Amino acid sequence: MQIILGEKKAPKVEDAIEYILNADNRTFSKIMKEFKNFKGDLDIRYQAEIDDPYKTQELAKIADLILTIRQLDRSQYTEEQQQRLEKIGSCRNSKDLQKHIEYAHNLSRDEARDIVAVLTGEKSFNELVKEREHQKPAKRGIFSFFRRNKEKALPDPQMSPERKYGHLINLIVNQDVSFGFPIENFDKKNYAKVQTILFDEREGRQHQLVIGKDVEADWKINPELREYVYKDMPLQLTPEEQAVWIYMKLCKTFSYDDKQIFDGKDFSLDRAFLEGVRPGDKLICFDFSRIYAKFINQDLGEILEAKIIGSKGHFLVELIGQDSVITVEATTAQGHSNEFYKMRMGLPISGIKPSYDPNQRYYNATMKLTPLVYDDVQTINSYMSMLDNIREREESEKSVLEENDVSSKMEALVQTMKEHGIAGTEAMMGIMEFRSNRLLW
Repeated sequence: MQIILGEKKAPKVEDAIEYILNADNRTFSKIMKEFKNFKGDLDIRYQAEIDDPYKTQELAKIADLILTIRQLDRSQYTEEQQQRLEKIGSCRNSKDLQKHIEYAHNLSRDEARDIVAVLTGEKSFNELVKEREHQKPAKRGIFSFFRRNKEKALPDPQMSPERKYGHLINLIVNQDVSFGFPIENFDKKNYAKVQTILFDEREGRQHQLVIGKDVEADWKINPELREYVYKDMPLQLTPEEQAVWIYMKLCKTFSYDDKQIFDGKDFSLDRAFLEGVRPGDKLICFDFSRIYAKFINQDLGEILEAKIIGSKGHFLVELIGQDSVITVEATTAQGHSNEFYKMRMGLPISGIKPSYDPNQRYYNATMKLTPLVYDDVQTINSYMSMLDNIREREESEKSVLEENDVSSKMEALVQTMKEHGIAGTEAMMGIMEFRSNRLLW
């Protein structure tokens, strides 16, 4: 709809508001339809701009109109004008933006809600990405505690969750929020933080070290470790299932070596160290990536290829099949995740992340093998039993302070970790993991 203003008296937004407040009822109704319609727009121009197309066009966005109206002192207006101000001010709020994002960008309701939460500062960008990776499915069965949502394969194998949601937020900020949806508590600092994270991720990709099977040095896996990994492995597993089995067995026996971090790790090949790694040893992401890649390339190399990817002191494995691209990451400080800890505590793993897996082979393999590998892990049951005892005691006392409740849960968790030799970095990451699963507070 086009609005033609007369002589310029104030900034265009203010002149437009005066025009809207004094318009006849029929014109005001047409304007309100544009405000209420997600795709509605107002082409606001001065008569001088129409008469002279070469004259500088002053822009008046709907978002600016609504924001200005919400901030007006309404006591200076008539009762009818106040009613109009109330109607316009209630248009295109955060919930409306959420609905628009959901349909315009083909997202789920939860995804749209979380993106709005990032824009308003209620949720950090890292929290959004992590929750999307760890989202649980609606249906819950006997092994539902171990389940994670089937992640849809992305068309671009290189697109990480950071890039996916970062790209969406960039579109939303520069198009939807800028022109059509005024978010009063939208903080540009939140958007700047997202851009910084994406810049760091791009920089990391540009300075990656890639070690494929053709350039990997000739060293041998320790026989004791090999025997441990393949002991009790079911027969007739697919290559993808074998890759998941190897990963879970390695995570189950290793623990994180804090000492190497503080001593300063030399990321050159240490053949003697790698060949000496046995079940129960401590290591870091670099060592795990070398060992896991060696298992894959040596035993499954005709079907799968494992590449070691490293940058800025962090290493992971990219697993490439005929129709799949998978990221395998046992530990990550950025995501506060440690699969060694999860395996010993009986928590579901999340380090096998599909970039492209249209047939869901790795997800299905994880679901199939989890109850087998976790067969002798009772840690989470022990902790949940402690929580049940805490709740029963609280109910008997009828009242309990929130801080005492958290303290009791923390004591139970610390006791469980001590019993299973979990300390240092693993313990800190573990507490974050339990918190994210809402098992603490």
